[in-house]
Amino acid sequence: MDSNPFLNLLKRGSNVAGSAALVLLCVHLYAAFFVAPEEVVQGAIQRIFYVHVPAAVNAFLAFIVAGIGSVAYLWNRGRAWDATAVASAEVGVFWGAIVLITGPLWAKPVWGAWWTWDARLTSTLILWLTFVAYRLVRELAGGGEKGARFAAILAIVGTLNIPFVRISTEKFRTLHPGNVAKAGLDPTMHKVLFLGMGTFFLFTLFLLGKRILLEELRDRRLAIELEGS
Repeated sequence: MDSNPFLNLLKRGSNVAGSAALVLLCVHLYAAFFVAPEEVVQGAIQRIFYVHVPAAVNAFLAFIVAGIGSVAYLWNRGRAWDATAVASAEVGVFWGAIVLITGPLWAKPVWGAWWTWDARLTSTLILWLTFVAYRLVRELAGGGEKGARFAAILAIVGTLNIPFVRISTEKFRTLHPGNVAKAGLDPTMHKVLFLGMGTFFLFTLFLLGKRILLEELRDRRLAIELEGS
């Protein structure tokens, strides 16, 4: 791995991103709990918003990268694109799980129910399950090219769902809050929210880098096993 300049850069870059994210996470959590003003109507439970929204944004970003990587893989069968898609899909599933956990924690005291089958929640769940299925296909296929192609199609289908998730609160009757940028938040709330988005983005870069490096290690192990057989 040391002989590959790109992998060396990826390793160093992901380490830097992870270290910066860890520091900023401490700052972000402090700001979310002690700096941002308490929301007048929802009270303290609204502070989960500073985790929920950044996680959702980064889930969408990761899924989009997975979709782009999948399109490129189907186009030229490049292993680097496939590894990028795999890594991005898994990172997106991670952030999506946080979204689906924090959402109901907020919804129960505010809506009086853990879950409602409205457009935003349902489309988000479908998006997440699509990429969970992507990962299952990869595992069941055992790393074969046929499984990789089918999984890539799943990733593309999932990515095409993202615009629907985005506009669901505008086009359908839904309990879910709409566009955060148009919500008239207190300026301090906006700053804390954007700090969270940046912090989580650095974590995304860290996780992506490490996951791509893991794919490289798996490829090397497979090559060694094939040489020895």
